[in-house]
Amino acid sequence: MTPKCRLRPFGHRKMVPTLLLLLIGIGLVNCSDPGTAGGGDQAAAATVPNIADAADFDQLIAESGDRILLVDFYADWCAPCKLLAPIIEEVAVSVTDVADVYRVDVDRNRDLAMRMGISGIPVVVLFQSGRPLERLPGLLPRDTYIDAVRRAARSPGLKD
Repeated sequence: MTPKCRLRPFGHRKMVPTLLLLLIGIGLVNCSDPGTAGGGDQAAAATVPNIADAADFDQLIAESGDRILLVDFYADWCAPCKLLAPIIEEVAVSVTDVADVYRVDVDRNRDLAMRMGISGIPVVVLFQSGRPLERLPGLLPRDTYIDAVRRAARSPGLKD
């Protein structure tokens, strides 16, 4: 019997999703029902585009203007990065009105990772007006990323 992946929160509300993601990530919970975490997330993971190289990254930054860019720096071998992927998908859907969301594979873009000072993964960086606004290192709750984007959208920006 495949366990249901949608659990009702008990105790500390933020611990249940984190624990569930951890269990999915290490293979103790198999969520293959469509529309639940796991099976549905793998298909959704393709919706946040990967930045191919440093030139693409530079072009996106230059063309973004005042629009916020949320960039997830990750690696395929990184377990916390795998757990973060479905969270970033949810964030992308939630902030589509104010931000664009991208991913950068640090193994394929080592020069870009070094240039951005990425020393540990996962790390999410918010950009606006061509400059980094905020770094969010590690695996954090979904609302932390959404709140950071919403705060940045409300700020006056980095006008020269």
